[in-house]
Amino acid sequence: MSNSNKLTAEIIIETMKRSSLNTLFIEGKDDLLIYRKIQDDIDDLIFDLFPCQGKINLIGVYQNKHQFGNKNLFICDKDMWVFKPSEIEENNDIITTIGYSIENELFQDSESFILKLFTRDEIEKFNQIIKSICKWFAFEVELYLNNESEKCCYSTTTILSTTVINKNEIEIRQDFLDSINYTEPNTELQEDISNDYKVKLRGKFIFQAIEKVFQ
Repeated sequence: MSNSNKLTAEIIIETMKRSSLNTLFIEGKDDLLIYRKIQDDIDDLIFDLFPCQGKINLIGVYQNKHQFGNKNLFICDKDMWVFKPSEIEENNDIITTIGYSIENELFQDSESFILKLFTRDEIEKFNQIIKSICKWFAFEVELYLNNESEKCCYSTTTILSTTVINKNEIEIRQDFLDSINYTEPNTELQEDISNDYKVKLRGKFIFQAIEKVFQ
């Protein structure tokens, strides 16, 4: 998509000024399948789904919602707000996930079914991969909490890449850690994420760890 066609908060606001629909604003197209299912299950509630192409756009629209009418609701992933709450969450017309993202909610709802697909050895392998990911992710969270978000790489990293974890391995590669200037994160933060990974670890990494086991 070229920059001239990129969706912005300003474009969304101008679009909404011409709309008469009650609208549920969500972050992106990946969320559409989930929220369309919810929409189908609610027979007596008519609303339009509007993917904002990212949380920044959604928050930008939310902060300027006074510019357009109608009944509107905003839903977004908590993301790093899990570790540093935002004042925006205090408002009752924006809903955030309980955990890091919608994937975390899905994993918790389906955990018992998923783990039944694993052998005992595969469950152990999954737990070891999660532990390794949590240790690295604690480093990324620490950067965020120290206002060094520009150094974070968690949003562009996939655990499925062999440059991050080798095939059939459970530990994050040392050369990957070296490339991001990894240092040992705070032990308390690391344990907090590991002990509560279903809520505090980025949900995409949990499902990538599952796929890694099946590889």
